[in-house]
Amino acid sequence: MRSVALMFFSFLFAFNSFAQLEQAKLKSMFVYNIIKNVELKEPNDKETYQVAILGTDSASFEIFNVLNSSYAGKVVDGRTLNFVHFQNKDDYTASDMVIIEKGLEGRLRAFVNSTREDNTVIVTTETKGKDFCINFEVDQNKLMFSVNKTEATKRGLIIEPPLIKMATEVL
Repeated sequence: MRSVALMFFSFLFAFNSFAQLEQAKLKSMFVYNIIKNVELKEPNDKETYQVAILGTDSASFEIFNVLNSSYAGKVVDGRTLNFVHFQNKDDYTASDMVIIEKGLEGRLRAFVNSTREDNTVIVTTETKGKDFCINFEVDQNKLMFSVNKTEATKRGLIIEPPLIKMATEVL
């Protein structure tokens, strides 16, 4: 009986890890398309497009690993993609995009607001706040996202029509 329970929990853990990896792969593809479809109103001359992933849970590490292994070094609009992971907002360095994993965004309101003048794209996961540009949500095992055009405009960003068409909700 004990070995059956151990096998069951091992399977459950493996299945959860697999599901998390698949979700990270999907999010990574979405993030890459977001990078390609969000522009600055006033382009800058930076050579690198930096994406910061902020989180302490395994999901934030997973999305960082997938993004880094799949897209690091690729060039989009003349800028080389670079990915960094931060567990603590105090370690954050200015980035073009910040992905904030589920559960952190409420405690980071001042941090999120401080990135507004830097034209930073804020991507959140399952948040109900309004300080995001893009918000991922999972509904019936489907990954979807909403777009907050108002916040993007405040940040000096232009969200291209193809990205808006893919969104499940536009604010």
